[in-house]
Amino acid sequence: MFKIPKGYDSVAKTIRLPEPLADQLYQLAAKNNISFNLLINECINFALNEMGSHDENQTEKEFV
Repeated sequence: MFKIPKGYDSVAKTIRLPEPLADQLYQLAAKNNISFNLLINECINFALNEMGSHDENQTEKEFV
């Protein structure tokens, strides 16, 4: 599982999630004994890596 190294620079941001999604994410974080924040970071990094692995001819708008 991806681990965020300690000592990294970070910024605090507020996001809004649908309640069922937030509940699912909290449960997944608890099941894997990681923080909600770490899970969100892992999900975002995974999504960005997957976007980068698609055909270079696709435009950014196709992922929005």
